[in-house]
Amino acid sequence: MTGLPNSVEKYSQSRAFTETTTPPNFQKNHSTRPGVWGRLVMESGALTFAWEKDDADISLAPS
Repeated sequence: MTGLPNSVEKYSQSRAFTETTTPPNFQKNHSTRPGVWGRLVMESGALTFAWEKDDADISLAPS
């Protein structure tokens, strides 16, 4: 998937954060309700997602 479905509507946005100000909820296993999507915008640096369900890591960097 290269983008979100056309039917999604934005209802919330978090503030920008760094490796030292990442909210605690993003530092542990969490999920969204069914039908809820998330979009991550990276301004700089790198990030590794640890997918516990699939036991896989995904590394991301700004494009």
